[in-house]
Amino acid sequence: MAPPSDDDSLRDDGSASSSSDSDSYDSAMNDNDGDSDSDHDDGSADEEMNDDDDGESVSASRDNEQPPERVVTQDATLTHAPVTTAFRPTLSKSWAMQSSHVPIYTGGKVIVATAHVTTTRNVQEQSKGDHDTMEQDVDATTVTTSMPLLLLPVAGNLCVVDASRGQRLVSVRPDDALHDEDDDQDEGVDQEAITAYCCTNTNHSIKKQNESNEKQQQAQDTDLRIFTCSRNLVLKQYRLVPPAARNATLPSWSVLLEQSLGKSGHTLPVTLMQLHCSNAFLATGSVDGSVRVWDVRAKFVTHVFRVNNTDSDNNSGRSVVTALEWMPRTKHLVLAVGRESGSVTIHDLRDAQQQHVVTLIDHVSAVTCLKWTPDVNVLVTGGRDAVLNLWSMREETTVANKKQSKLKNIAAPPFTKTVYERMHTLPVYEQMEGMAMLHVGNETVVATAGSKGCVRLYRMTGQGSGDDNNAAESSVRLELMDQQPAADAFGDARGGYLDLSLCFVNHGHDNVEQQLLVADAENNLTFLSLQDKVPMLKTKRTIVGHNDDILDLKVVPGETTNRIVVATNSSKVSLFDLDDFSCHVLDRHTATVLCVDVSPCGRYVATCGKDRRMLLWNIGGENSKHACVGSAIGHTEAVGAVALSRKRASYDVTGKAAQNGGGSFAVTASVDRTIKRWNLPGTKVLNGLADESEPVELQAFHSARAHEKDINIVSIAPNDSLIATGSQDKTIKLWRASDLSLQATLKGHKRGVWDCQFSLHDRVLASCSGDKTIKLWSLSEKYSCLRTFQGHLASVLRVRFVRGGLQLLSSGADGLIKLWTIRTSECEATMDGHSAKVWAMDLSPSGDVLVSGGGDSKIAVWGDVTKDMDESENAEKAEAVLLDQRLANHLRHKEYSDAFAIALQRDKPLHVLKILTAIIDDDVEKGGSGLDALKREAKKWSDDGILQILRYCRDWNTRARNSHVAMLVCKALVSVVPVPKLVKINGVPEIVAGIIPYAERHFDRLDRLYASTFLLDFILNSMGGIEASSDVTDDFALWESSSRLVLPPQGADGRKQVGGMLVSSSKRLPLVGTPGVEDSDDLMTVGDSDSSDDEE
Repeated sequence: MAPPSDDDSLRDDGSASSSSDSDSYDSAMNDNDGDSDSDHDDGSADEEMNDDDDGESVSASRDNEQPPERVVTQDATLTHAPVTTAFRPTLSKSWAMQSSHVPIYTGGKVIVATAHVTTTRNVQEQSKGDHDTMEQDVDATTVTTSMPLLLLPVAGNLCVVDASRGQRLVSVRPDDALHDEDDDQDEGVDQEAITAYCCTNTNHSIKKQNESNEKQQQAQDTDLRIFTCSRNLVLKQYRLVPPAARNATLPSWSVLLEQSLGKSGHTLPVTLMQLHCSNAFLATGSVDGSVRVWDVRAKFVTHVFRVNNTDSDNNSGRSVVTALEWMPRTKHLVLAVGRESGSVTIHDLRDAQQQHVVTLIDHVSAVTCLKWTPDVNVLVTGGRDAVLNLWSMREETTVANKKQSKLKNIAAPPFTKTVYERMHTLPVYEQMEGMAMLHVGNETVVATAGSKGCVRLYRMTGQGSGDDNNAAESSVRLELMDQQPAADAFGDARGGYLDLSLCFVNHGHDNVEQQLLVADAENNLTFLSLQDKVPMLKTKRTIVGHNDDILDLKVVPGETTNRIVVATNSSKVSLFDLDDFSCHVLDRHTATVLCVDVSPCGRYVATCGKDRRMLLWNIGGENSKHACVGSAIGHTEAVGAVALSRKRASYDVTGKAAQNGGGSFAVTASVDRTIKRWNLPGTKVLNGLADESEPVELQAFHSARAHEKDINIVSIAPNDSLIATGSQDKTIKLWRASDLSLQATLKGHKRGVWDCQFSLHDRVLASCSGDKTIKLWSLSEKYSCLRTFQGHLASVLRVRFVRGGLQLLSSGADGLIKLWTIRTSECEATMDGHSAKVWAMDLSPSGDVLVSGGGDSKIAVWGDVTKDMDESENAEKAEAVLLDQRLANHLRHKEYSDAFAIALQRDKPLHVLKILTAIIDDDVEKGGSGLDALKREAKKWSDDGILQILRYCRDWNTRARNSHVAMLVCKALVSVVPVPKLVKINGVPEIVAGIIPYAERHFDRLDRLYASTFLLDFILNSMGGIEASSDVTDDFALWESSSRLVLPPQGADGRKQVGGMLVSSSKRLPLVGTPGVEDSDDLMTVGDSDSSDDEE
């Protein structure tokens, strides 16, 4: 092995690591070193980890920073600098999801819209807003910002997406409705799936509008309305509620159902919807060939346009509506309809009898695009017949039919009809799928996109843009202005483009930028520039609509953790920006990419896949071309694992030293059960290859047969001295990086090993397996297992060290991510953010950001919130101490109202009970009943306070000792608060239903107790201890007449029996004195019988 350079101690982030980074791993290779303990300089633990079986221990104690020391090992002599990296050795307790990228687009029509969000800010904060200021109040604190939105279809749902960040805000249908397997009995078809949609307040295709449109746009409601039609042909209208206008009980963004328009009236699914610019008329087009126009205000159909019978006979099955477009003028109610047969029909809604319908039949295939010019003098049509047609529109005055005028004996007045004439046909040599009308400078430009996967711009030349409707239009032509660069074009081999839209990005100060948004066949949304300062149609950013299964991902080291490399279930690798989830695509593999790795300097990415090769990419710098600079071919099967060397300084080694293994290298593992080491030529050579078309061919430096089954993972030690491989044969093997000689074999897992990682701070290795366990291995002489962590419900797929090697993060096939503390072997936290297997997980170099991805196509970004939680808990504790002190002070001074409010705020039922008892006792001492005092207090309680107090009363009422106070409080509430108001408080009826049973039980108990007191009066009276007074007699008579629990007194043997029946020999007998019953010595009172069943 070549001697390490002076920068061996450099960590991933470029800072100097502790001496343990190299010392520990070199010591693990030293056969003479039998000590498994190591002293560290960077400080992060306070105990040792001991194994119960063989007594192996790994030192977890660390002192403060030490001066540079010289460590002599078997391989080399290394000088280490003290630790300068400011990592936090404190244990982590909780992680929270900060952002996520979920599937937002699965193909279909893309609608660009704008929402107006009102926020309140300080004057200094207005320039830091996320969006541009549109309106501002006089006080300069309330700001209305415009927010660009996208309406995107995804798996039968409609998502509202923030166009600037690429994150889903809300969906029209609840997420749980999409996973309901019992949606319908019709062969599992989701009848609620949305098939067509449109919205108000959309971006207009032309930036310059006439004054009438501008005034109307200002008068319109700023809330966005969304119209949908589902598979069951039901039309619905929703309202998008932004955060500033939301109700306190609703989430940040919400979609509320405003009205249902009922059944659409079509016989087959509705596939197109288009709203007039006045937002009053809605057109729906169906597979059945009919078009219906709705008045959304009155909820009825105004017009029905069906295909002509002759056209239907000649074009059977080709009457499907494929395009709808309203004329962009509020004073015109003209609708153009394109069909599968290639015909275009133009309907004027003001023509009540529809006698002047215009039919254009120059296309020979489906018409997919219809656009009017700003002055509505020219109609542009395009379709799948690969041509663009320009139609001039003019008005002609015609005299009525002479026969009709003679029959009516009146002079026929002339009438005006609109005539369309084809001016120009331009072959575009691709099937048209999207078209947009825009302005570039002073020119009217038509943008097109289609099956060739290339966006083109055509300028209009000639006399087609004037305001004179009768001007000659024969000179209007379309000529190619510009087209998308070949490097940015999607291409026809990948499926081409599916839709094209125009959007406006407001940069503030009246600086509005036009951009084109194009959707491709792989569900990606790409924004193209239209500015002259940058190349026309240059890609500005890309939003990935659907990732498919995420197989692997890595965080790109850098100054900020804002980029990740993701391998999905495709041949393309995505380089994501975590700020707005835009991405660049690395496309050179010919088969599915299975694994990726990133160099510690963040400049290079290695990708491997089923095409049996490794590709090396240069991604350094924001303006990098992301070129493929290296290719390694040599495996005979799919390459499933790859790792790049971890020393940053080694990438600067070039020349013969790099060729001989003294520089950076890559290690690959394949299904052919071999591992190979590939030496890299160095940064200077690789950067020079970035401008070349073909990458350099890398040669295998060493190769070895590693395992008996597929190899799942390859990991390289931080000092590049050891290589660890994990396989389906249940073993982990350690190899010398210099010559790929076997160093040790770690056995203990019961199923295949999915991942293994070296610690940056200890001589330990963590591994995870399909046996649902995580194991910690010592890299000392015995290579024993130190810890085993159990808790996952399925296979553990990824594991990472965190918090200076004191804790572990693991992800599994159960969709969970768990945080483990090594010293206690306990799970500190469980994060549930995925609904499928979490195949990929990686940490940022700082250890504060975790990125995970799985089979649910979701990328989740997690942040360590332990510090925030601790600060919040400390603040809550401090506030609790202060409130408790105030509560004690108020109670001491008998300030019951203030004490009561604090007790409710602190949620202390016992203190509330004591305060209410004190209020009642204080009122009783003053001669009151306590109820009046409670009524005065109840008048001050809010709805939330009433609900909270009733919950307390429900709990108090379960015990007899507290029931009196609970019943008084309930009586006071119903006395001062109207019953209708109580019923409207959410939760009160349920609480009252829980109070009633115990209240009845307490009243029955009191009634029995009251009845028993008269027996005591009777006994004392019979003993002569008291003389019966008239008051006592009257009370007894009143009780006797009203009581239903006992019978009148009866005599038995000269004694008086109060209530009930006499009992003899466990049998009930009538009392003495009852007619027909004789006296008997066998009769005894209850409790005095000594007879048994044998005496009967």
